[in-house]
Amino acid sequence: MAFATAPPPRTVRTDLIGFPVLPKLPPFERIEVRVPFLRPVADLGREDVSNELLDAIGRETSDASPVRFDLFVRDPARGVEMLQHAARASGVTVHADATTLDRLKKKQVHSAVVYTECLTAKELAALFAKVAVEDAKYSPRVGDSLHAAAVVRSDELELKTVLGVDVGLYKRPAGNSSHGSGGADRVVPPGKAVSANTLDQVVQSVSGGSTPPAPKAQERPMVLLTWQTTHPGIPRTNPLQSVELKQYLQKRGIRKSAAVPALIIIRPAG
Repeated sequence: MAFATAPPPRTVRTDLIGFPVLPKLPPFERIEVRVPFLRPVADLGREDVSNELLDAIGRETSDASPVRFDLFVRDPARGVEMLQHAARASGVTVHADATTLDRLKKKQVHSAVVYTECLTAKELAALFAKVAVEDAKYSPRVGDSLHAAAVVRSDELELKTVLGVDVGLYKRPAGNSSHGSGGADRVVPPGKAVSANTLDQVVQSVSGGSTPPAPKAQERPMVLLTWQTTHPGIPRTNPLQSVELKQYLQKRGIRKSAAVPALIIIRPAG
């Protein structure tokens, strides 16, 4: 008797694709991400943006810690001019280094720094609102954007080189002392015990040995110097040779307890 061999079973293909049932997913956790302040200069005059900047300054400057502002502009020379107009409208005197201004016109300065420790967080926000007002007077506009962040160690060291003195960015003015309700200006950074007269001695050495006179009641000074040049072969202003820096150090006075030390870096956009 002969036996027939059956063919192998056919493979059946269907459109149904299966997958095991997944376990129940856990709920999503909320993650808060801290984003630095970054807004167009044209928007700084808006009340909501101004309040946002004020909140950012308060967040970055707990216990009056210093803050850094990067003001991006399309032309550093015109950007410096714009900030000077805004400062003047705010009742602030800018001691602008003459060498820096001259090199800005010659396009030998890439970026400039304005240092101030006479304004509160609210006054700083108001200053940048006036920057937006001044920017609107230019055609085309000069300002691009403003970035705010906390000062880091490298900023502190760079500022010390630019000014030729350690202004004590992290010093803590005392609220109640023999110096009055405005606080003391003779506190040094933590971990460095120095006598109360050390800062005065440094300032006197830079300003020619004279004792700084008491500042006027309404005088609020800033100082503007070169932050970066366009070529390594172009030196920055020697702090000992800047008349405007000497004037600022003489009129700097006592830092108020509510004042926020601030670096405003005026630099090209892009």
